[in-house]
Amino acid sequence: MTFVLNVLHDEYSLLAADRQANVDGPATIKVGSVTIHAQKGATINGYRKMKVSKCGAVAIGVAGTIKEHGYVDNFENVEGVEGSVKAVLDSIQNFFLSPDRSQNFSKPEVMRNEGIATFFDMAASRYFSLLYLYSHLAANTYWFNVASGSAHLLHVGSGSGQFEKAVGLDEINRFIASIKSNPDPRACIDWIKDAFGKVSLVAKGVGKEPEFLLSTRSERAFKSFG
Repeated sequence: MTFVLNVLHDEYSLLAADRQANVDGPATIKVGSVTIHAQKGATINGYRKMKVSKCGAVAIGVAGTIKEHGYVDNFENVEGVEGSVKAVLDSIQNFFLSPDRSQNFSKPEVMRNEGIATFFDMAASRYFSLLYLYSHLAANTYWFNVASGSAHLLHVGSGSGQFEKAVGLDEINRFIASIKSNPDPRACIDWIKDAFGKVSLVAKGVGKEPEFLLSTRSERAFKSFG
């Protein structure tokens, strides 16, 4: 279970995701050189759900079955913004066009994979985010961008459905309005941490401690923040 938030601002893009992974048992988990056999499943804290492209200019936050985000491994070996975004879109298309489509319909349950890819577009001189949701049976992608003096708040993952209820729609709108004219991403950190804490109380399996990646107009390569 996962919760991913993206603050898309005229001056920056801030991506946040929880770091809790939940594995149903029995399962074998490998963390570095350590192998763990979990007969009844396990909860792993510190699992990273965000990646930065090889060029550093694109960041992604993913939710769902990680092994079905086939582009994640390719992401670190592709040069440039366009190549990085294409790696995401090509992988989604290949997943959706699976040759096993008749078997896909017979599966009793299909977990939808979700994610956000975000970056600064030099030609347009603004930030963009690509929000995507896909399974073997459906695939949807949405572009978002921000004009001067504006901001968006995007979210995906299992915690996304509980976000408005846990935090409150009025409070979310108040937060967005408050940051539109504030170019400092530090103004977001405490609010986002509080939001993750509230969502974790009602969305089973979502961790309460987010990590952050930040890109700004002056330093467009995404780096850890907060």
